[in-house]
Amino acid sequence: MCFEFEKLDVYQVTLDFVAVADEVAKSLPKGCAYLRDQLRRAGNSVADLDDQIDFSESS
Repeated sequence: MCFEFEKLDVYQVTLDFVAVADEVAKSLPKGCAYLRDQLRRAGNSVADLDDQIDFSESS
């Protein structure tokens, strides 16, 4: 099933960002675990566009 937000260019770019952020996170040294976690959380937060849309429609 395809949701309308999945057709947005910004959503597609976000998916690309999440993939790149994950690759960068994997390349960080083990001593930077906090930075790795933060980078992954930031990418996933941006990708949660569907949750943000649902919230704004219910308000």
